[in-house]
Amino acid sequence: MFWLGILAIIVITLHATLLSGDVSVFVDALSILWVVLMAISMMFASTLLKRVRQAFSILLTNDKTCNEVQYRQAIQVFSVFGRSAVMAGLFYR
Repeated sequence: MFWLGILAIIVITLHATLLSGDVSVFVDALSILWVVLMAISMMFASTLLKRVRQAFSILLTNDKTCNEVQYRQAIQVFSVFGRSAVMAGLFYR
């Protein structure tokens, strides 16, 4: 159900973008690529590879056997990723 909601948000956003004009007005592929690559590199530089793997494993699986420390570490990984993306987006161009 979660993925269905994510898909619905993406479809609605793309539909609204297409109705309002050319997609290239809203989306610059080079900027998105730059921001994502910078955020990923900062995430790997500031957290352990083991924690990154564990965070994505928690995100993509339905395994409920993790303890509170592992969840907190996953939250830290995604917080670093999100903040890095925001900072990379602010300082790009």
